[in-house]
Parts: sequence; C-alpha cells; structure tokens
Amino acid sequence: SEARKRPLPLFPQQIGLITAKNSQAYHDFIKVLTARMGGIKIYFYPVSVQGKGSVTGIVKAFEYFNSSKLNLDLIAVVRGGGSLEDLQSFNTQEVARAIYASKFPVVCGVGHEKDISISDMVCDLRASTPSNAAELIVEQKEYALTKVAGNFDYLYNYLNSLVLEKRNFVLRCVSTLELTLSLKIRGIATLTHLFRSQFYNFEVLVKNRFSQTEQLTRFLKSLDYKNVLKRGFSITYNEFGKVVKFAKDAPPKTEVTTTLFDGKIVSVVR
Repeated sequence: SEARKRPLPLFPQQIGLITAKNSQAYHDFIKVLTARMGGIKIYFYPVSVQGKGSVTGIVKAFEYFNSSKLNLDLIAVVRGGGSLEDLQSFNTQEVARAIYASKFPVVCGVGHEKDISISDMVCDLRASTPSNAAELIVEQKEYALTKVAGNFDYLYNYLNSLVLEKRNFVLRCVSTLELTLSLKIRGIATLTHLFRSQFYNFEVLVKNRFSQTEQLTRFLKSLDYKNVLKRGFSITYNEFGKVVKFAKDAPPKTEVTTTLFDGKIVSVVR
C-alpha cells in the first residue's frame, strides 16, 4: 500500500528517534538537527538495525512510541549505509506494517541516496541519509525566522486593509444616517444598531489578530537561545556535538566546545 504522506509540522517540538545506540547515523542525525534548530526534545529508542533480532526490535520501538502518552510530532527511523544484506531489516513486511500503522508521521532515512527500501515506500517522508532526515525535519533557524517575519508582514497588511474597509463602512453609515435623520427616527435607530454591531465585530477581530501577533512574537523570542546566553549562561558540546549535561559526557583528553553569547571557546578536558 502507498504511504499516506502526512505533512510534517513546521516547528516540531518532540521527536521519537529509532536507530542503533552510539552509531554514526545517531550522531549525524543529532548533530544536524541541533545545528539547524535548537529546543527540540528527542526521545531515543535504541535498536539493532541489522542481523538477528533487528526486525523485532524495530517493531517494538514503533509499538512503544505509539502506545505511550508522548505527544510526538513525528518518528524518525535512521540507519547508515551498507550492503543490500545489511538493509534487509527495512525490507521486511513486519517493519513496513509498523511504519504504515504509526499514528505519528514517520521519516525514514536509511542507507545512502541510491538505497531504496520498502520502508522508504510506506513512510510519510523519505530521506536519502540520516543527515538528510534531520534537514527535512527542521528548517534552518534563519529561514524559519524569515517565514515568521513574512507572516507578520501579511498580518500587518491584512489588518491595515481591514481597518480601511471598516472605516469606509463607518463613513457610509454616517452618510446614510445624516441623510435619513430628517426622514425617519426609526431609520436612525436601525442604522445605529447596524453600526454598533459592525464596530463590535471589528473590535473583536482586531483583538484576536493582535493576540495571534503576540503569540508569534513570544514564539520567535523563544527560538533565540542567545537571549539566555546574554545573561551569562553558556552551552558546552562534546566532540560528538552532544550537549554536556553530566561530567561523564566529557571524558578526560576529549575536546569540548563552549558557546558563549559573543563567541566560542574550544577546550581539552583535563
């Protein structure tokens, strides 16, 4: 059966990741994802991606994510390149059915560009490599900010045109009111009611639009981690591009990179 091709969210917040633990595919995916857009929570389910037990492990991973209470935006299943035999787990009926049955959209980045598996055919979005999967899931932060700015411009122009339209409506109402004033008191009451009704609807619409603008502004500010760095915080990555949260993440003699508000410091752990 063909994949459903469900659209991916523009700003995913929570992602389920299925791949081998400490594999190159895992590091490539995480590195590209964090470089393009920060603040994404990743739930990692380690599996064997080839050989005995790999099919069962991959299916169980999909069952776990779909039966849990996690409100995921999507699931990514990735694996590095290899021979046709190495990729056989992703050509099985069991894995294909697990991908197609997932209630969350699935991005499949298995092998290299030329490698196409059955899993690629039933997923919602096929990626050529694990790194390409991360690229397709999130856009560059700068491009996303440009999109948000474009939405601001659209909202501003829309509100301006709306104000002009309602202003003309009010002027027409006033003109009609003045014309009718000497003819019928009842006509005055009717037009006044119409004016108040339209003005109230306009006021509610403007408040809703400005509320949406404020929400977009708060979201835009939350994307910029530099606001946190300005207050004296820093972010340290180990040599695999992973954020250092515990001392064990940066063993002695390994290289770490500390990101500050105005630059970076590269250090060797002693």
